[in-house]
Amino acid sequence: MKKRLIPMLCLALIVVSTLSATGCKYLLSMSGLGGAGDWEFHLTGPYAIWRINSRDIHLVKETGDGTAVSVVPDYTLAFQYGESAIGLKCLSSPKWDDNASVPVYDEDDAVFYLFLIRGEKLFGPFDSEEAYNEKCDELNADEMCGWITTYPAPKGADFD
Repeated sequence: MKKRLIPMLCLALIVVSTLSATGCKYLLSMSGLGGAGDWEFHLTGPYAIWRINSRDIHLVKETGDGTAVSVVPDYTLAFQYGESAIGLKCLSSPKWDDNASVPVYDEDDAVFYLFLIRGEKLFGPFDSEEAYNEKCDELNADEMCGWITTYPAPKGADFD
């Protein structure tokens, strides 16, 4: 009995240490909790848009060890970015139909955020794109690309 217990404990220790070293996202994808079609779109610096599953697409700050911290927890519909800022069009409370790939929403449901990379300052939510654009102008954060939608996956996204 003792001869079997020691190798089993060693194997368990190896598995646990390997999984903790590779990070949460890798663990999710290997366990089947992450899924086909999940992707990352790298922005400026350590920031990215991560599609964790069909119901979770977020702006995150990557920590360098395969994990990330959510910057804006709302579901991201579209984003724009530049060297100094990231803009988001989000849903705070997405509604889902059965088996839907994207949430059901009216344009009035969308909220907007502006994230300044220097100083890591988040502004919003703004209830309209007009209010969002005014804040961008006020903070000189208008050097961003056009809106990029998150469905289908953006061109240039890295798939798991």
